Amino acid sequence: MSTLSSLVAVLAQKPLIDVALVTGLYLAAYYVGSGIGSSVSGAIWTNTLPARLDKYIGNSTTALSAYEAPLTFVLSYPVGTSERAGMIRAYGEVQRLLCITGLCLCVPFLACA
Repeated sequence: MSTLSSLVAVLAQKPLIDVALVTGLYLAAYYVGSGIGSSVSGAIWTNTLPARLDKYIGNSTTALSAYEAPLTFVLSYPVGTSERAGMIRAYGEVQRLLCITGLCLCVPFLACA
């Protein structure tokens, strides 16, 4: 659900006098949550991806180029090469960590709601 449609759904239940207050609270919670999510995901990407790339690609110079320019790296290695498979595996593992972390962080926020 997008931000606008969920905001409309929240506002549809409130009287006109409370629209400004509800909009402010909704957007404050949205931006705080977005900031927390961005900082946590950035920390996970920054701290785990380089090590995973180095582990699965094997060559630290090649892993660094995969981290700095992933699209260029993928396009320069054909499907089936060990470098491309290592990059895909590293990104997959980091993505799995991001999903697990996101689900774990949702539980306390849902409990507070």
